[in-house]
Amino acid sequence: MGVLRSYTWTEEDYRALVTESFKGRFEPEYFLCVAQYESGLNPTAFPDNYPGTQGLNQLTPANRTNLGVPTHKDFRDFAAAEQMIYCRKYYDSRVKLAGGRWLSAHHMYLATIAPARLPLIMNAAGVVYSRDDHKREYMANRQLDMDHNGIIEVRDLYEVMRRSSLTPKYKAAVTDLNKLLQKGINARLGPADALKEDGIIGAKTMDALSKLGYQAVTGVTRYDLLHT
Repeated sequence: MGVLRSYTWTEEDYRALVTESFKGRFEPEYFLCVAQYESGLNPTAFPDNYPGTQGLNQLTPANRTNLGVPTHKDFRDFAAAEQMIYCRKYYDSRVKLAGGRWLSAHHMYLATIAPARLPLIMNAAGVVYSRDDHKREYMANRQLDMDHNGIIEVRDLYEVMRRSSLTPKYKAAVTDLNKLLQKGINARLGPADALKEDGIIGAKTMDALSKLGYQAVTGVTRYDLLHT
């Protein structure tokens, strides 16, 4: 993987992540997990083995054109906040195949690399690409074949995303996201109601936000927290 330059996410980038994930009805952490694996969370990233793909979730030239990215601009020059709009539009265009909602990071990752296989998400042994039947696609993604059996299965994508979630960069991004949300909670609900734990959002608050689709028991969404 190559990059044009190093990149540090700003508060504006995290705000865009929350805004676009709210619009797209997916957890911000799901996207961070996908983007960590695909680009190291660097919007200037481009691969060595798949010419033309760029950005946080490595959109292809055809996808960028279909999503309305200006063709005279280099997508790698867009900040993460700007790219998030097109990333969300990409997942919006696949959400019907996904059953109307995104269930996990590996669900979104399946949409990233093989959207036609989205109906297989509940089948751990579902074949995404095989060396025998999809040689070009398999070879381009062979690093996803975790057990080296010549088949990329749904379970492989789960393992890839699990490992992505354990990386220091992903963990740091989630911490930064939570700190930003904590500021919104403190401003809207007050520190006593925020259930703080070590300076980030408390477990009970996060649990409520997550289980209720960002809708906390107070009726406040993560999007609301950043638009107080």
